[in-house]
Amino acid sequence: MIANITAVGNLGKDAELRTSAKGESIATFTMATSHGYGERKGSTWWRVTVFGRSAEFAAKLRKGDRVYVAGEAYEETWQGRDGERKTLSIDAREVKALSPKSDGQRPGSPVRDEPSHDDSGVPF
Repeated sequence: MIANITAVGNLGKDAELRTSAKGESIATFTMATSHGYGERKGSTWWRVTVFGRSAEFAAKLRKGDRVYVAGEAYEETWQGRDGERKTLSIDAREVKALSPKSDGQRPGSPVRDEPSHDDSGVPF
């Protein structure tokens, strides 16, 4: 099942950039989101894939950076050595850096592969 998602989390490792056979930029990284509180606090790990201009931006992200990601989430099932395993993945349309960057990237600046719109009327 595929669902739209917006998530805020921290990178588990530096983003990696590669180029497809057709010349499209593709970046991947893992991101942990937190949920619950107290003894019930936990983390969910996501594998995030970003394409195009957003991928070039995401390639600058480093382990520990806090990011906002919007896109399509889905679950992949595969066979591991110890049985069936599941991976939660996001194909991101938008990525925003929320933590300060040493390379001058302004926190919260979005990079989108689609036309931007005015969010000034949104209360959050």
